Amino acid sequence: MSIDIRSIKPEDVETFRETLFLLSSDDVGFPEEALQHYWKSWATDAITKAALDPKSVFLGAWEGGAMVGLLMGMAPEGGVGTVVWLLVSRANQRRGIGRRLFHEACRRYREMGSHKVKLTVPSRERATFYEKQGMQVEGFHMNHWWHMDMWSMGMQL
Repeated sequence: MSIDIRSIKPEDVETFRETLFLLSSDDVGFPEEALQHYWKSWATDAITKAALDPKSVFLGAWEGGAMVGLLMGMAPEGGVGTVVWLLVSRANQRRGIGRRLFHEACRRYREMGSHKVKLTVPSRERATFYEKQGMQVEGFHMNHWWHMDMWSMGMQL
């Protein structure tokens, strides 16, 4: 089956939220306290408001009727777009879905006039994935958010 990458519509918000919670708890490695914090901050109304902002980038990767991956990117500030989450279900990793989500987000940020995209990742393995997409490590923060090491990454668009 082919993967369809598209913007989140109002009727997709609850699926997006459920998929975000499922994939973030399954794959990110954040402590439970951090996940609870994020889940509270991303209530359905908050995701709806952010997803419908024309300057944000909320994408879903769909196969059939199931969301198998997602990307949450916030509105650019000073010409810099921020990817907050890019998650793909374990069963669908290594199929190019994350790459497609990331490059679609970059394309959209470029269309908005952004000159850079940035994000942080909680592992060297994830940093390597983004380096393959053209990003560079711009900093390393030991014992940062939720007492986790984080790599700051950026890429000129």
